[in-house]
Amino acid sequence: MPILLYALECFSVAKHDLRSLDFTVTGIVMKLFRSSNVNFIDECKMFFNFLLPIEKIENRRISFKNKVLNCNSLFYYFQVYVDNSTYNLYS
Repeated sequence: MPILLYALECFSVAKHDLRSLDFTVTGIVMKLFRSSNVNFIDECKMFFNFLLPIEKIENRRISFKNKVLNCNSLFYYFQVYVDNSTYNLYS
């Protein structure tokens, strides 16, 4: 899983590519539990706290943006001044 998600929070990825990753992971989980029942697979993912790639990438993207915004030396180096109170992290 880490190989699939490496550095994806830094780039914009098309939604169909994210859905393709989700489909692949769901297929692996279906084979792992030997079930094709989607409700059963969703419950297994919930009980094991298993996030789909689209959810993991979104969480990592928000974390990455927060780290970049809080890195004052990076902004100083590029001479960029950002008002953190007006920047929308969820856009």
